[in-house]
Amino acid sequence: MIGIFVRFFDPISVLEIQKQLSKRKILVNKSTIYREVQFLLRAQIIHEIKLVNREMYYELNGRDHHHHLVCENCGAIEDVNISNEKKIMENLQGKTAFHIKTHSLEFYGLCHNCQ
Repeated sequence: MIGIFVRFFDPISVLEIQKQLSKRKILVNKSTIYREVQFLLRAQIIHEIKLVNREMYYELNGRDHHHHLVCENCGAIEDVNISNEKKIMENLQGKTAFHIKTHSLEFYGLCHNCQ
């Protein structure tokens, strides 16, 4: 199961994991995949990505912090780094009384193939 995450660096859903296993002639019940995903989450090997109005996605831990570009047509998800992110967060915390613990930032639109 970890091989699925290692091979595919982009976020992946349980349904996509099942499709990838099926392509390799490995038939696995969805509930089994959910149990394995929960094990990998508890072991902190992967983490969840919650995208607006979408199913849960998972990706490997230990990668550099990044955000995502999400195609509203084909569902493709790409990583994107924001160079001045730390300054943006410091600016927000300086202007508000809000202590930011974590954040999520996704951009929605059309990928190159769907434009």
